Amino acid sequence: MSLSNDLMDSKPSFSIKLLLLGFVAGFIAVPLGHQIMALALFYTIPGRNFPWNMAPNKGAFNMPSILNLSFWGGVWGVLWALVEPYVPKGWLYWVIAIVFGGLGATAVGAFVVTSIKGLPLGSISWIGLLINGAWGLVTAFLFDQLRRRV
Repeated sequence: MSLSNDLMDSKPSFSIKLLLLGFVAGFIAVPLGHQIMALALFYTIPGRNFPWNMAPNKGAFNMPSILNLSFWGGVWGVLWALVEPYVPKGWLYWVIAIVFGGLGATAVGAFVVTSIKGLPLGSISWIGLLINGAWGLVTAFLFDQLRRRV
């Protein structure tokens, strides 16, 4: 049997618990992955905003920006929990996690979110790929660890 048939024949079991673990992993991965990469870029690229912004976000119920980012990181973490059973284990698991965060979240932010807000379509920047890729890596790691322990 081919690998694609094996993936299609396998039926992973999804539960509210796994989706909640995905949310928690994605939420926590924002300050631990996304914002630490943003901090590294802050110190290496002049003109970057300092991460961990606690200023109220105008469009998000006056919630601090870091909490708004963490919430959406949690939503993406649920998506990771849904995709993760189909991801091969080993080194490819980590590569796919980085691509999932880096390319997926950056592309949605650049094209979907900007169009919803009525802004001109954005572009995919290498900075977004790095920051969101770090988020994806930390989310996958936390999800894997939480799933084993809870």
